[in-house]
Amino acid sequence: MVDARPAAASGQLGLVQSFLNTFDLESSRDLFSDTGTAGTWLVESRLASPGTRFDDDDLRRLSDVRRALHDLVAADGSAGLQRRAVTTLNEAARRVRLGVRLHPIDGYRLVAEGVGVDRPIGELLMAVTSSMARQSCMTTRVLGVEDRSTLAKSLTACSKR
Repeated sequence: MVDARPAAASGQLGLVQSFLNTFDLESSRDLFSDTGTAGTWLVESRLASPGTRFDDDDLRRLSDVRRALHDLVAADGSAGLQRRAVTTLNEAARRVRLGVRLHPIDGYRLVAEGVGVDRPIGELLMAVTSSMARQSCMTTRVLGVEDRSTLAKSLTACSKR
């Protein structure tokens, strides 16, 4: 029997794919529906430290960023990208404090220094921009995404370029 599930993308693109898939369009299951499951996902994804507390406002912001990123991917770089999505992502980026750290191997690294949910959101936004810069397919290869599996397949295809 062949597994019909799409392979997960790797690296930073995989993180973005996993974040987008925290809401399952087919079953309406939302991992950000309560602070416990959201916190577990953030810790397992290495975006938050164990014991970090999140509140309902944090869940709303995570969900807003997720919806805006989904809109970004679905827009395929077209003029169809909703102003709301752009505003949401710009506002999220504005709240995140980014810092530069010198590194002996990489030369330097950008790090998200935000407080609370701002740090995980910053890490996700850095993953998105890095993936877009490396593989411009984040917004040019995914068109007409209607379900989670189509999105996952598209993101996987991009990660293999």
